[in-house]
Amino acid sequence: MAQDNYKIVALDIDGTVLDSSGRMPDYFSTLIKVLEDFGVRVVFCTGRRWKTAHEVVSQLNYTHPIIICSGGAVIKDYGDGETVKALPLEKKSARKAVEEFPKRGLVPFVLPDAKLDEPDLIIPEDNKAQAENMLYVQRNRHSVRFSAPFECLITSPQSVLEIYTVDEKNKIIEAAKDLDAAFKDIAGITALNQPSYGPTYWALEVHGLQTSKWHAIEVLLQEWEVGKDQVVAIGDDVNDIPMLRDAGLSFAMANAVPETKAAADHITDSNDADGVLKALQWVFPWLSRLR
Repeated sequence: MAQDNYKIVALDIDGTVLDSSGRMPDYFSTLIKVLEDFGVRVVFCTGRRWKTAHEVVSQLNYTHPIIICSGGAVIKDYGDGETVKALPLEKKSARKAVEEFPKRGLVPFVLPDAKLDEPDLIIPEDNKAQAENMLYVQRNRHSVRFSAPFECLITSPQSVLEIYTVDEKNKIIEAAKDLDAAFKDIAGITALNQPSYGPTYWALEVHGLQTSKWHAIEVLLQEWEVGKDQVVAIGDDVNDIPMLRDAGLSFAMANAVPETKAAADHITDSNDADGVLKALQWVFPWLSRLR
């Protein structure tokens, strides 16, 4: 396809836009502005929850206002913080996850569709002692609220986007196998590494059966009347696979996991070697003067 036919650039954040130290390149604001000046929308597509995605994108001086968060469970307007579209987890599946996680020694984090100034990690009181010793909870203490078991699933007016946890890799992988069978046909299970917490930390997510970054992108494509063949997608982890597989053109980062590389059309350089910029300069030659 000709370069002028690509209208959307879908970008993962961690491991893609951010380098291995969690830093965003200095030129990124300019990159986004140039793309949008040429009529190309940039959409950030991240597994991060809204609060931590907002912290990253707020570093930019110029941003497109739409961010897909929580692996596609919610689409947010960066400008006013409002939810464009929520694709929540069914309450019966959320309740089941809250019951099943502790059976495997895991602390369930209930993630509601919360505003920036509200706690967005709801943890059952029964798991408080274990939770308070967890690195993830300690680092995100300002976001945590403890609740009576299931109370937030029953009384909260907000959608429950997903139930997840962050723990040791071996524990997560073993639990993922069990839960994949337990939630067959009612919810999706995703296990991802969490390098910002150390090489042995992984996340385990229970989300809506159809929830994915690509499904959220399709919601936007319909609203914007853009075809999927007009999307360029770039990512590095397993939750990027659907968008890399179905976009018109896709790139996996050199630091991507093998499954993600296999799903992409091309492999670009790593997140420490300007892989996103190089991929986009290949697609849009008019970006060649940038940097």
